[in-house]
Amino acid sequence: MQIVKHMLPVMLAFTLLLAGCSSPEEKAIKEVIINELDLLKDLDSGAFEEYISYEELFSQSGEDAALSSEMKDVFDLFFKDFNYKIMEVTVDKKARTADAVIRLTTIDARSLAADFAKVYLKEEMMSTAHGEDTDSVSSLDNRYQLLRDLLTSNSYEKVETTCSMHLSKTEDKTWIIRKDSALENNLVGNLISCLADPDILSPKDTVTVYFDTIKGMSEEEMSRYFKMQNLLNTEDTQKNQIASALVKQLHKHFDYKIKDVSDDGYQASVTVEITTFDSDSIMDSYNRQFEEYLATADAVIDGEEGRLDKSHQLLLTCIEENTASSTSTITIPMNNDGVSWKMEMGKNLEEALFGKLSSSAASAETDSEEESEE
Repeated sequence: MQIVKHMLPVMLAFTLLLAGCSSPEEKAIKEVIINELDLLKDLDSGAFEEYISYEELFSQSGEDAALSSEMKDVFDLFFKDFNYKIMEVTVDKKARTADAVIRLTTIDARSLAADFAKVYLKEEMMSTAHGEDTDSVSSLDNRYQLLRDLLTSNSYEKVETTCSMHLSKTEDKTWIIRKDSALENNLVGNLISCLADPDILSPKDTVTVYFDTIKGMSEEEMSRYFKMQNLLNTEDTQKNQIASALVKQLHKHFDYKIKDVSDDGYQASVTVEITTFDSDSIMDSYNRQFEEYLATADAVIDGEEGRLDKSHQLLLTCIEENTASSTSTITIPMNNDGVSWKMEMGKNLEEALFGKLSSSAASAETDSEEESEE
């Protein structure tokens, strides 16, 4: 009995020792994995090219480009906090294959992808506001530039994910890692799939980026973005002055608040409370002053051209002197085209931003002339 009692600790230690031992095959497999993943961990610039195609990260761009410094910087920054731990190795000697379970530590790829989607949407809007070609925004180089800026300026939390790594044994008895798109995505913390996720920004996120970008625009940028000359359908100098005054009013008064969101996965609607200048107040003031003018002898003396000039002058003054704001609620329809959520820019959004002045200003002289003839 005493012998058994003394042997128990020895047997327990031996059992634990056996459990901790790895077969020669497992050791060889682990060595291969360590040699490969340490290159990523040590920021070896050539290693990531073997595993991650820099074009695959933005496969939707459909563009081939040479590896630039921006692209290299992105992977260097992304793998700065990369780490891993081999959790389990399973060997199938007959099939000459093996599977390894790896716990990876990377930065939060989903947060990075969401931030990228936001700045990309903003960049698209601002390129229009600057009168630039939007194709430059979608270029592979620019996408990587945006990613690099995010990784440089933001601090992302580290997250752990688990992935499987598949290996095969060659004829010369060497274990090699089978590289595929799943492993490629796993090694970057699922960043590839996150960047391609059409729901990475929700309908609410998309509308928020849209209106926040508008709020941050200068008057000149607003004018270009909304194509005010096209809105009033004119190249007339006086009407352009009116367009400029409308933009100043929007820039001064614009605000918004998201009230409700409905989303069925393919279509959505976002209800937004929009504050802008009080166009009804402007038109009431304009109509009153113009009617007073028409009742004077000056309206007859000025003739048709003079009355048109007076009409524009009064409307411009009423817009410039306006201090009142108004709030309206609209529902913006949205659809997911498989790439991202898109807002349907309808007439209701135009009227919510500019009131009825976008159409009233364009036809003011026609209405005024009809009144004078009566």
